[in-house]
Amino acid sequence: MRRFFGFVSCFLGVLSSLSAPRAFAFSQPMQPLTGFGSDQFDHCSGSCATRYDLEDVKSPERVSYFVPKALKNGTSAPVIVYMHGFFAPVPEIYQEHIDHLTRQGYIVIFPQYHAAGWDLLKEVGVFQPADQTQWVHHAVKATDHVLQVLGPVADRTEVYAYGHSIGGLLLLGWAQVGGVKLNGMVLASPKLDLRAGIPEFVKKFIQVKELPWKDMVGGIDGRVIILGGEDDNIALVSELRTISEYITKAKSLVMYVAKSDAHNGEEVWADHIAAATNGGMLKMFDWMMGNKKGGRVVLDTMDFRFYWSSLDALLNGKSEVDFDMGSWSDGTPFAKITKSYQLN
Repeated sequence: MRRFFGFVSCFLGVLSSLSAPRAFAFSQPMQPLTGFGSDQFDHCSGSCATRYDLEDVKSPERVSYFVPKALKNGTSAPVIVYMHGFFAPVPEIYQEHIDHLTRQGYIVIFPQYHAAGWDLLKEVGVFQPADQTQWVHHAVKATDHVLQVLGPVADRTEVYAYGHSIGGLLLLGWAQVGGVKLNGMVLASPKLDLRAGIPEFVKKFIQVKELPWKDMVGGIDGRVIILGGEDDNIALVSELRTISEYITKAKSLVMYVAKSDAHNGEEVWADHIAAATNGGMLKMFDWMMGNKKGGRVVLDTMDFRFYWSSLDALLNGKSEVDFDMGSWSDGTPFAKITKSYQLN
């Protein structure tokens, strides 16, 4: 009998060791169950939008757009202009976020403002100066084209924008060049210097005619949220603060900075490419990660709880975001978000 109980005790011990969380099994907080960044406000599940592509793939005014099968307002939907980062001109790089938005019933327009193929070398400043103001014009023209195609399906009274990296910078000139009126925008690590983070041996080949953004931000009058990361060596927090201080006519403006966090061997980095989720599309950009182990282009806490939740909050009429960064699987709170600047 003693031997039997000994066997049972050993067996239960083995089961306990298999079911108990191990050191290497700790995981980061992922998508929240409710609130901004979650699936709570979805109108459908999975990938439930139809993608359309307009213009020649080599054209700097080519554009992709996504129309949900279940529109937020029934027969129409608010519009989000999604401005990509430098050398990231395909929607697939941001597809998880785009799907998150279309599941909520929003139309997403993705202007691809610089050319492709061999023409890309001219557009990015290899054979001639890259004209960032012209890039804004490309994006505005492409967006206007889509709005015309969609007609009343696109609710022009509710247009918002999300810009990552150079895409965020270009949004600073959106109003000045005649872009459709924006109710608000989220600038995710807006990058002031096109050549920042590019290897030195490449920099000397790139010429840039910079966007005169300081003279253009006076046209921004909607709600603005600026996001940065403490380990972003491409769009420095100090530069984001400068942008914030120049935008003085916005209805509201707040700047937030995310912190990297590591726990029990797992790392989540607040770096420049945290806003992108498709690592397969960005292997060429490994140098942007600064050789950090945690600089993976993957869907993680930063996406759900920082980038996605910020845009969700803006779309729902919020001027500020009450971030819920959650906890690691052992209950340890994830690093908090810092409010770095607020207008008025």
